Formats: sequence, C-alpha cells, structure tokens
Amino acid sequence: MLNARIELAGTALKCSDLRTGGAASLKPLTAERLARLRGWATGYDAAVRADKWDPLPAIGRDIAALLDEGDGWLERCLNSTGDIVLEISVPANPTDPEERELAQALLDVPWELLTQPGPGGLYLALDHTRLFRVARRIGAPAQPVIPAHGDLTLLFMAAEVEGQHSLSYEREESAILDATASLDRLHLLVEESGSLDGLRDRLAQAGAVEALHITTHGDIRDGKPFLALETSDGGLHPVDIAGLRDALGAEERYPRLVVLSACRTAGSAGASSSFIQEVIRAGVPNALGWDGSVYDADATRLAGTFYGKLAAGHPVDAAAAMARRDLLQAHTANPDTGRHWHLARVYLGESGGGALCDPAADRRAFRNDAGIGEFLDRKGERVPVATAAQFVGRRRQIPSTPCAS
Repeated sequence: MLNARIELAGTALKCSDLRTGGAASLKPLTAERLARLRGWATGYDAAVRADKWDPLPAIGRDIAALLDEGDGWLERCLNSTGDIVLEISVPANPTDPEERELAQALLDVPWELLTQPGPGGLYLALDHTRLFRVARRIGAPAQPVIPAHGDLTLLFMAAEVEGQHSLSYEREESAILDATASLDRLHLLVEESGSLDGLRDRLAQAGAVEALHITTHGDIRDGKPFLALETSDGGLHPVDIAGLRDALGAEERYPRLVVLSACRTAGSAGASSSFIQEVIRAGVPNALGWDGSVYDADATRLAGTFYGKLAAGHPVDAAAAMARRDLLQAHTANPDTGRHWHLARVYLGESGGGALCDPAADRRAFRNDAGIGEFLDRKGERVPVATAAQFVGRRRQIPSTPCAS
C-alpha cells in the first residue's frame, strides 16, 4: 500500500512517500506553481457552478504533472501495489498570514481529480483494483482511537426550512438503512425537529454516538459558512460553527465523525475556511462535506455506500473512497448519473482516519428491526407497527389524530 503525504515546507511543497525507503520531493512554490495551484481551484469552482465537467480531466492531469515535475515523484510512488493513500496535511492554526494563505490554497486543490501521470492519464479514483484514498488533515497526525464496539451508532437529522428547495432526505435515510440492513451493525437514530435545540437534546440523550449526519442546505454569507437549520416554527436558523459546537456538547463526547450533507460545506469560496474545516478545528476527528452544490441522488447514493462500508469496519477515508468510486463508475456507465462523484471531501483531525467500529469486537444490545412482528393492541384489534425501513424521514410532519377512547 502506498502512503503518501503532501504538505507545506516553508514556501515549498514537500511530497513524501512514507513507506520504508520511500522517496521525498521538494517543489518550491514559485509564482508560476502557486498560480497553477490557485488556478486549479478557480477553474474547478467555475466548472462546478456551471455544471460543466469537460475541464476536469485536464485539471487532474496538470496536478499529476506538477507532482511528477523534475523527478518523476508521482510515477515512482504509483509503481507499487495496494491502496493509494494520499494525505494533504496543513498546520492546525498557522499564525503567519502567508502560511495560512498557502495552507488554504493547498486544501482548495481538487485532489480527488488526480490522474495517472501522462497526457492520457485516467482518474486514479476509477482504478478497479487499487483504491484511491484521499483526505485532508488539519494538524499533526496522532494515533487514531481504537474502536470499542463491533457496531456503529449514527444520529441522522434533516432540516428543511420553509420556502427553500426540498431535499430528498427520506431517500437518503432509506439508502443508509438499505446499505446496512444485512450487516446488523448500524444503529440508526433520528432527530426529528431539524433544529439546533433538538440536536443538542438528542445528542445528550443518545449517549455514545460514533457518527452524526446532518442533511440540510448550506451556504456562505458575508464570508462566513453556515448551515440552514430550522426554528421551532420551520423558519431559517443560520447556524455557524459556534452554534454547532455548542450543540455537540463536551469535546470528550463529540461524535467521531460529522457528515454535513449540505451544499458548499467543504468549499471556502468567499470565506476564510469551509464549515468542514471549522468542524475539524473544533476537535471532531473526522468530517465529510461537499465542495459545491450536489444532486440529491448523488448525495443519497454516496451516503448509502459510505455508511455500509463504515459499518463493515473500513476506515473513514477508505469508506469515502469506495463510495466515490461507486459514483464515478455509475457516471462512466451513464453520464446522467453520478455527476458529482468528485465533490465529497474527507477531512481529518489529529486523531482522525481510523475505523469507527471493529467487526471483531462485541456489539451493543440494540435492535434495527424494531416494529417487525409487533402490534399495537387497541380494543382487541391487532394493529401492525411500521418497521424502521418503512418509517423514515420527518416524523413531526405526520398529522396527529385524536386517539379513540
């Protein structure tokens, strides 16, 4: 397996093959190279906003060309077997303005588009035999926490503000259930209000939650990213990182993973940093967001594959890579599907990057089949209870009716 890292070394890029005897390459960030880095992010953002994907292969090939420039570093690294693990690493809190600007430029590069070296190089993400695992790390790497359980608890919350574009959150929740049903290793909890207060209360009640998934709209206003959560009457409550951090509670109880299934949560255009980057800096070890507007169908398909792989014991970056490859393969077979395969971004904190559960460890006592074979008894009548798979989405939207006495 290839373990490679790209990081800043002063005003140069340091590219390292971390295997024993692996080569390192120092590439000074000349004005021309820095312009290329920024140009990739700018060109990528323009293509995403215009929903035009023709420029993407050229961006990926130019990234590969820079990494190979002068010494063939990338080509030598890829001359190996097993997974291709690429980590983009920046300091947690650079104080020097130039270093901070360079770090953000490095994070903004669409590394997911990286291709094989050469004029006709194909996306590494499309490799059927070698998994391309790319992640951005903020802070110095530390040993990931060893999973204590053989199962995964996921808290799912959807927010749909009145007057905004409707989200297919029920399909997303169903996709997660379908992908993990045969594993019997995922415990899915649902927070129904879509509000910050509801999330705070549900997390406090739930106890240990390995993953938090929030489906909503996201945007950047006045240079600050926010999530569009709900007020008590369904209006807009723009929540910044301070609000979300408060709802998560004490850092010792943070979920090991936060997924923001919302547009632009991993993009920093118009902001000093993205929402996902702020989540990592707040102390969450692993996070996933979207660098642009994403189709509901793509977000749903990725979520199903991603959580299925997580519940099977795969590390966060590997689970995301498998889900990304699944979307890209679907897009290759049918250009009308999986168009946003490249938008998902994985970020890691100092202790991020490991698995969230260990299939060999003991599982906790919970039931994913609640309601199966159970009945309500109303005046002697046997009324079947819906299963979890049949009863997804926003429960609070179901109109209440008086109970018969």
